[in-house]
Amino acid sequence: MTRLPIIGITTDYKEKENTYSKYPWFALRRHYSDCLHKFGCTPVILPITETLENVDFLDGLLISGAVSYTHLRAHET
Repeated sequence: MTRLPIIGITTDYKEKENTYSKYPWFALRRHYSDCLHKFGCTPVILPITETLENVDFLDGLLISGAVSYTHLRAHET
């Protein structure tokens, strides 16, 4: 039996800024995991951490383009 590729997906991180929760939370739009599943992959949603260890089981990484990565990095010049 062939193993499906396991793809990690990065998440967005939000703290208390006019949101529904008073606690920090991670977010990811569902279409990222739905698309990977549709094309025969097993999606794994990854939290944001200082270091990301023990991910050698992943066959690939999808960077979701979450605000935590793209918008903040665009202003770092």
